[in-house]
Amino acid sequence: MDTAHLQKKTGYVVRLSEHALITLILNGLEAYSVEHERKTPHLETCGALFGYQVPLKDNRILYQIEIANVDTSAKRNKRSVTPNTNAMKLKADIMGAFWPNLEYLGDYHTHVYKSVSDVYSVELEEGDRRGDDKGFYISNGDRHWLEANAALCLSYGYRIGLVVTIAGMKRTGGVGAKPANSRSQAIEFNLGKKKVWLSAYYVYEQNGTVKYSANNDRLITIECPSLLGFRGEI
Repeated sequence: MDTAHLQKKTGYVVRLSEHALITLILNGLEAYSVEHERKTPHLETCGALFGYQVPLKDNRILYQIEIANVDTSAKRNKRSVTPNTNAMKLKADIMGAFWPNLEYLGDYHTHVYKSVSDVYSVELEEGDRRGDDKGFYISNGDRHWLEANAALCLSYGYRIGLVVTIAGMKRTGGVGAKPANSRSQAIEFNLGKKKVWLSAYYVYEQNGTVKYSANNDRLITIECPSLLGFRGEI
């Protein structure tokens, strides 16, 4: 078993650079807002995350995301997006050969909704706990994809997953960002008439099964210095 994927009880921090944040927002909003081949907006999209991993003074692991790169070969529709694993292998190999300072960390994908009320009225899925009925959380389909592709993901160092959730609003929302739940695992902010949530998950191995962390997990915090300010260690 790869000890790097054993659950670390001291915790995890996922921090997004401004460049990565901008890419996530622009790619997600384009897929959501712009009509595509069949004049269909509100599509999901996905991509790869690159950066580096360092230990913090409090023994948590920091995953610093420097680059978010959209997967143009993914199969996209309104209800799901399916990554092309060949794209993951290609990008991870190229980055490892020419930019070895930036490791493949995992991926991101979007969830799209017409309204904010839709985000807060999703049905609970099998295995969900009370409070998991939020559209900005990872779905059972996402978890099943990781389990089905576990060997490949682990071989390339897949460590984190991000969910970027976008919903429409009737009027322009106020500025500012805030935690979206009590565990700081997700943050929310407004962009004009869109509300966006960013949710972070770490990946670990338990009893031979590769899993995403739970919704509202106490061990993970997402940080976006350009939105929430910088949190450092003294």
